Amino acid sequence: ELYILKGMAAADPLVKENFRLYKFQNWKETEKIYPESRDFFEKAAGFGLTKGYSHGTRLPVSSEGSMFSFAGDSVELLPRTERIIQILVPHLHQALLSVIHRRPLVALPHLTPREIEILKWIGAGKSSWEASIILGISESTVNFHIKKIMDKLSVGSRTQAIGIAVKAGLVDLGIP
Repeated sequence: ELYILKGMAAADPLVKENFRLYKFQNWKETEKIYPESRDFFEKAAGFGLTKGYSHGTRLPVSSEGSMFSFAGDSVELLPRTERIIQILVPHLHQALLSVIHRRPLVALPHLTPREIEILKWIGAGKSSWEASIILGISESTVNFHIKKIMDKLSVGSRTQAIGIAVKAGLVDLGIP
């Protein structure tokens, strides 16, 4: 709260470094690069923020960048920790953008209205047979559509197809 109220982002060397390079940062190393920010790091230490790592990213086609920080005494700087953060941050960035812009996390290939309708019923827990009765089509036609959906989405199961459709906002796991 104090950070936001006092506009400390403008003085934060981690933020400066992040939006300059968009790479993994060990807070201790960044502190060495910005000795003039000793005051800032002392204030952070007063809140228990002494050991941590930050990493930012932006998409090549977008000017929107983000920064994620991970702090705590139990987080050890190991090559594995750094790699996990490097892998995780682009996904967090995508999720953040989808929330900010209210857009799907994934771009879907074109699905027909019938395919979306079938996805909704399958997502609601209906079997192919039950969906066929509800939609007034044969069970083999439902299975044909499910196979086409799985091919279009490049997935190996109905569950994966439903997961992608939910992320994209096509299916609400409530009432279809």
